[in-house]
Amino acid sequence: MGVEEEAKEYLQTVAEPVLHSLLRDLAVDRPRDVREYTIRHFQQQAWKELDLKSAAGGTLHASTKDPADLVNSEYEADTAIDEEMDLDQLLLPGGKLPGSSRFSLCYNGFALRGWARQTSPACAAASVAGAWNALLEDGNGRASPAALQQQDVVDVLLAILEEQISKRRERLERLLGGPLDEIVAAVVAELGSRGRSLGGKGEAGAKPSEYMAILRDVATKQAEAQPVSEDAQEGAAHALHAWFSAEAPAEAAAAEGDEMEGNTEESGEAADSGKAESSAKGFDWRKEMKEYLGKLGGLEKLTRPLPSTGEFGSWGILQAVARLSAASTVDEFEETCSHQQKPGSHRMMISTRPGRAGLQARVVAGKKVKGRTGLALTLSAKDSVDAVDEQWMRLKGLLCREDTVLIFHLRNHYAIIFAAREWNPDISEGAQNEVEGSRDAKQAPDPVREILTARRGQRPSAWIAWTEVRELMLKWTGHAVIAVQRI
Repeated sequence: MGVEEEAKEYLQTVAEPVLHSLLRDLAVDRPRDVREYTIRHFQQQAWKELDLKSAAGGTLHASTKDPADLVNSEYEADTAIDEEMDLDQLLLPGGKLPGSSRFSLCYNGFALRGWARQTSPACAAASVAGAWNALLEDGNGRASPAALQQQDVVDVLLAILEEQISKRRERLERLLGGPLDEIVAAVVAELGSRGRSLGGKGEAGAKPSEYMAILRDVATKQAEAQPVSEDAQEGAAHALHAWFSAEAPAEAAAAEGDEMEGNTEESGEAADSGKAESSAKGFDWRKEMKEYLGKLGGLEKLTRPLPSTGEFGSWGILQAVARLSAASTVDEFEETCSHQQKPGSHRMMISTRPGRAGLQARVVAGKKVKGRTGLALTLSAKDSVDAVDEQWMRLKGLLCREDTVLIFHLRNHYAIIFAAREWNPDISEGAQNEVEGSRDAKQAPDPVREILTARRGQRPSAWIAWTEVRELMLKWTGHAVIAVQRI
């Protein structure tokens, strides 16, 4: 066999099977950075094979890099499997109609055609991209020229976060009486010497108690090294040192907890309101410094090669949808966020996209709390059976609207709600034919009610019981359902 024949055989038998899925994915996703996309594709494939080997009893070599840097159980991402699915297998229990004369199913076909692959722990961005694609007026979903990918929304969130950081820094510097650059740089350097950072992964990420303790030490050292005269302005280090010194030990210990405020749909916007920026009244220096450093950590997470949207709660989704809807051209988008763009940072290039839909987002389902109004589904632990039934019907009603896509905030994850189904299992013929309240009806088992979403990534893959959905939303106000709707 000649060299050319050997090369041809090699390409056909070895290379083409490996490259086929990559070329198919490139044709579908059309990434701007083909090189980065290709690297990520093979990283995902490699870790998938390692997972399969491990499941089959194989072992990982000691030289294998830390999976947290690529793809593992903590890395929420979709595989390179085709987006197209067998609807019978996906939507029907066991792939077939259940043995019941009463079965209902409602699914959003636009969402099934529009969901966007999650390529890193950036579920907030990927879910918004999928909702956008599903609501495009041309109805082509991912295949539309106007379709978005995860990175497009990451770029928007980056602009939002940089604006927040800028506003907070300006306010802090004004109220502290000097710039924060040297102080923050010293905090970051000290964390780096410990192998940690504000936005590090896992154990490498500094907790608020740690970086606030470092801030105290940094402020003390810088204040002592910078004596000032009576006529000179003291600056931020002196102000922080004075406030730290004035704290009672018990007060300081209580304030240095690791709980960060926010992550509900109301937070994020209120903290950056104009009134808060204009006055020092009610200035909680510790709280605002902790939040500012936390935002810097969020920026670090968002600008990784594999970005994370862990900084963003539902407020980020609401703001991202609003900004995407408002920016229909490159000039408009750059005008709204260019003041904080840095050389080399990602830039969303929307241009004029055919089929672009004006959208708005709002929280429509969640726990009843002070300040939360206008919910279509207001949940309470004291809800009656009838109230729970009504909430289920309202959720299905929202799901079935052609102008709406629902995003569910479940445990540490955002994903689209694709479908809802309900049936009565093992119900007797007598119960089926009896009116509500009869003996047979009362003895019948509760109906099965489930929604289709994703616990990891964005691919529709998990049927979750309605009871679990309610429990999640009742457990924490941040767990909620967001409706993205055409305007």
